[in-house]
Amino acid sequence: MGSEAGTGPPRRVTIREVAARTGVSKGAVSLTFNGRPGASRATRDRIFAAARELGYRPPRPSGPHSGAHSSGRHGPAAAPGRAVPPVGRGLEPRPLINRDP
Repeated sequence: MGSEAGTGPPRRVTIREVAARTGVSKGAVSLTFNGRPGASRATRDRIFAAARELGYRPPRPSGPHSGAHSSGRHGPAAAPGRAVPPVGRGLEPRPLINRDP
C-alpha cells in the first residue's frame, strides 16, 4: 500500500534548486528572474539555462486577490515573479530594460 513513483502532482522546481545548479545564491536567481541588475550576463545566462533544464516555472498567484500583496498594491509592482515567462514559452535571458551599453 505504498505510493508508486510518478503518482500525484508533479513537484515544482524551486529557486533554491536553480541556485544550487548554477552555484549562485537564491538572491542572485531572484534578481535575475525579476530583471534587476546585480548579476553578470554570463551568470544570468547560466541561471536561465539551469531554469530551462530543471523545468522551473514561476509560482502562480492564487486566491481572490491574485497579484496583490497584503499592502493592497496591484499590477507589476505587486507581483514581481510574473516578469519571468513560463519555461517552454521563450524563457531566454532578456532584460526587461536594456541596461547594457
